[in-house]
Amino acid sequence: MSKSFKHLITNTKNYHTDYLTFCQTVQKERLSVSLPPIYDSNSNLLQKRSEGRKAPQIIAALIASLTAFSAGSTIAWTAQISEKLLEGKDFPFAVTVDQLGWIGSLMPLGASVLSLFTGTVCDRIGRKATGLILVIPSVIGWSLIIWTQSVTMLYVGRFITGMAAGGFCVFTSLYNHEIGQKEIRGALGSFLQMMISCGILFSAIAGKFLTIKMYSILCGVVPLIFGVLFLFMPETPFYYIKKKKLVKARTVLLRLRGSQYNIDKEITDINNYITENTNRGDIEIAVQCLKKRSSIIACVVGFGLMIFKVVNGVDAITTYTSYILTNANIGINSQTVIMDFGDLQENAIIQQKLGNFHNSLQNIEKLLDITLDSEKYEQLTTKDKN
Repeated sequence: MSKSFKHLITNTKNYHTDYLTFCQTVQKERLSVSLPPIYDSNSNLLQKRSEGRKAPQIIAALIASLTAFSAGSTIAWTAQISEKLLEGKDFPFAVTVDQLGWIGSLMPLGASVLSLFTGTVCDRIGRKATGLILVIPSVIGWSLIIWTQSVTMLYVGRFITGMAAGGFCVFTSLYNHEIGQKEIRGALGSFLQMMISCGILFSAIAGKFLTIKMYSILCGVVPLIFGVLFLFMPETPFYYIKKKKLVKARTVLLRLRGSQYNIDKEITDINNYITENTNRGDIEIAVQCLKKRSSIIACVVGFGLMIFKVVNGVDAITTYTSYILTNANIGINSQTVIMDFGDLQENAIIQQKLGNFHNSLQNIEKLLDITLDSEKYEQLTTKDKN
């Protein structure tokens, strides 16, 4: 055995480290290099695990979902204080019933305006930049509400906070979807509705025990907290790959998935998806999808559920809960019922998640019962034959 070969064997660890450094340099410089066959094998040294770390993705999604919490508190801002606004308690002036209707309605009108353009802005300047920019109209809107001196200021404040809430919902859904790997993408996507319900519950509790001004200040602080925390969160890898910034995409994926995750495969999948959609165009993709029976069923179910949610008036009930219950003369404290209503919404989401787990356990139990029954049947059949 030659001296150089012995030196190579005794310094295998250093050689492996140098090789990995070389590979990283090649990837950054976008060079084309053919690797030795030994490194194309399933070596324990270079084989990456398919699963990534979940904690960084969950933390980033929760911080992004603070915007959904803000949207929920914006929706339910009038739920607990409608009677106070009509009577002028804890407020510079009293409003009429018609004005209260506009105060509640201007929020969804503002949301419908900005939500149409948020997706385009996200594609232009990035998801992270869009989320941070949306903090500005949210703070401006809440400032107008906190220091309002006329019903016009209140109208403008509600419209602007509604615009921010609509943009926040689009941003949160997009960001959480793009940072999550496919195994937990559905769970991260559910953070949107969960945090909206948390915001509604927060409004129900804070509106009962605090003055209108202090309650509004707390609502306005939420987007500020989001803005500070989100400064430390990464951009989505999907956006970087779409803009051909592969080095930054690799850095983000390593941060979100961990160093032991095989990011090359995910980058290839995302790049193929973007290339396919770019070549075909949005209209062509929509037409091709609608030709499939499965896509038609998905569209009917999805749009049907959304239309049913809007038509049944749950958002209107959430906005005017205090006014509705007070004028219904049901003989119970309307503010307490509002808190129970918000708690019911939050528990419904939690129970849905727990219900999926419980159903899985029930399916496993049924499978075990069927297996045991089959074994008993085979034993009895064998005994009869003997």
